[in-house]
Amino acid sequence: MRTGGDTADRQPARADEVPPQSYTSLLRDPQFAGLFFTQVCTVLATSVSGLYLGTIVNEETGSPFLTSFAIFAPSLASLVSAASLMSVADTRAPRRTMTLLQVGIAGTIGAQALPVPLWARFALLLLSGALTALSAGIRLGLVSLTVGRAGYAPARSLLNLTNGAVQVTGYAFGALLVRVASAPTVFCALAALMVLAAVVVVLCVRRLPPRSPVGRTATDAGTRGPRGTRSALGSTHAVNAWVLRQPRTRVLLLALWVPNGLVVGAESLFIPYAGTHAGFLLAAGAAGMMVGDLVVGRFVSRRGRGRINVAQRLLLAVPYLFFVLVLPWQLATVLAFVASLGFSASLHLQERLVQATPDERAGQVQGLEASGRTAGQGVCALAAGALAELVGPGAAISVFATASLAVTLVLSPLLRRSASD
Repeated sequence: MRTGGDTADRQPARADEVPPQSYTSLLRDPQFAGLFFTQVCTVLATSVSGLYLGTIVNEETGSPFLTSFAIFAPSLASLVSAASLMSVADTRAPRRTMTLLQVGIAGTIGAQALPVPLWARFALLLLSGALTALSAGIRLGLVSLTVGRAGYAPARSLLNLTNGAVQVTGYAFGALLVRVASAPTVFCALAALMVLAAVVVVLCVRRLPPRSPVGRTATDAGTRGPRGTRSALGSTHAVNAWVLRQPRTRVLLLALWVPNGLVVGAESLFIPYAGTHAGFLLAAGAAGMMVGDLVVGRFVSRRGRGRINVAQRLLLAVPYLFFVLVLPWQLATVLAFVASLGFSASLHLQERLVQATPDERAGQVQGLEASGRTAGQGVCALAAGALAELVGPGAAISVFATASLAVTLVLSPLLRRSASD
């Protein structure tokens, strides 16, 4: 069963000739609008609560490592969810499951308002990251079913743009709240925001059965496995193994995870590289990413996205090769903006991943892609910091950019081959 229906059935035979959908037309669908609002609430709540929690950990411990762990712990927890329980994105009724997950996230954020010990705060943070990843898997699966495959790239473009804008707003708002509001008040307010998101899910998301029967797995051909029902853990493992065994989906996941993660690792060194001017580089990177997603997702056709994809992925890394030099911060800012335009290459790869995935596994596969990408970025950021201790931030940025470029060049012929299969 496909929501929004009939959208997929009305698609022309040549999906690459469909003009990109406008953001306004996407938001006219009540279900997509509800999913969009839920994502805005989730990103805002996690951004502000993460900033507050990092501040609390830093004040209580004075440890840069523990403060960094407070920032990256949700990424690691999301990968654990993707590897163990992400099958619930397809094997449970999406509206009910997503509602329960949103309420659970509200509970983990609200509990941070209590005077709990530090280990309990980290436990709550890890649980919140795991629940957020599961909810994101369900949400992305519903997005693909709601807008149809032809509308997926514009929808992801809009969601990516909103993510960037809300994260910037959340951090700025959080920085203000740290000065004027107590932590318990803020955590309770953010928990209430997540409860509101759960209410919106109930009101806007249509009641749908699971895309796949509970506990069943997919074989290599995308059909039901012969072993009957399985636990969520077994089903998740079986589908993840199937996805990673398929050359077509495996190379897409590698292209989405590795080059981007290496570049994010390079970007994590902006502060030691540029010092007090690092804010300009970070802002330029965020602006470049948003402009790229807007232009490529909204105004470029599917065929056009395929034509420019290799150039985009090269653009993502090449400007950072020059950071081995001591650049003026103004030039470094321009290069960071130009490079970040290349992040929009992910739209075409995500679109292809959706097309290569059976509908009954759409939620889990997209959840796996998002969780793996986030976790990879966190790991690369930590690795870049370790390398910078040895060779300096400029050299480390160029090393990670070179690695990203090398991976892109290796994967490009494999991606072309998989597209023609």
